[in-house]
Amino acid sequence: MMHIVSAEQMRALEATAVAAGATWPGLMERAGLGVAQEALQLLRTTDAKSALVLVGPGNNGGDGLVAARHLHDAQIAVTLYIWRRSDAHADANWQHCRTRGIAEVNAADDDDHKLLRQLLGAGGLVIDALLGTGVSRPVGDDLATIIAAVQDMRPSVLVLAIDLPSGVHADSGTVMGAAIRADLTVVTGLAKRGLFFYPARAYAGTLALAAIGIPDHKLEALMSETLSAEYSRSLLPARPEDAHKGTFGKALVVAGS
Repeated sequence: MMHIVSAEQMRALEATAVAAGATWPGLMERAGLGVAQEALQLLRTTDAKSALVLVGPGNNGGDGLVAARHLHDAQIAVTLYIWRRSDAHADANWQHCRTRGIAEVNAADDDDHKLLRQLLGAGGLVIDALLGTGVSRPVGDDLATIIAAVQDMRPSVLVLAIDLPSGVHADSGTVMGAAIRADLTVVTGLAKRGLFFYPARAYAGTLALAAIGIPDHKLEALMSETLSAEYSRSLLPARPEDAHKGTFGKALVVAGS
């Protein structure tokens, strides 16, 4: 099962974890490591040995940089495509990537996104770390062009989204003008409510969880969670071999038109 939260609830839980002794860099490290582990599993289903990480501003981009470092350390050929992320010298995770010599392309220097299309044309895995839970207005033309370039290459590339497919509203599931279509979405911490509404559900693909260390007792007050097929089966009693229609009681169904 997965607990389901709003973007505001997730921010509050992260703040509570930090107040209890966790650190913001530590939460990001765990998120990025979890993403990298899921990415490696996805890569094992293909012959691909490369990953293109689309890195945006904010924490989502930071998670992507951490994932990129771990993938590089696992012998995956990683390229960063940087969109609207500034001040690399003050960004520790970006510096860790540079120290390792991970290739990077800045979207601002990529006329007509030609390099992006070349990188996508090489195949492999694309990791969407452009936008997270902070989306509140339709994406701009420049980001919409990047999203379209990724879409044009599917299904030749596999797409993993971090937390949410970029362009999806975290709470409503609305597509804010344009959005990435992912094969796998790795939710960080807890699943965001919007992922279970359409149209977002059609954009997210399979869901996986990257735990970041939110204490279990803090989750008890959350009222929403998914119900998996495995959990549902565990609630059903074992059926004796000689069972018949009267063994398990009767059901009354009252239904309207």
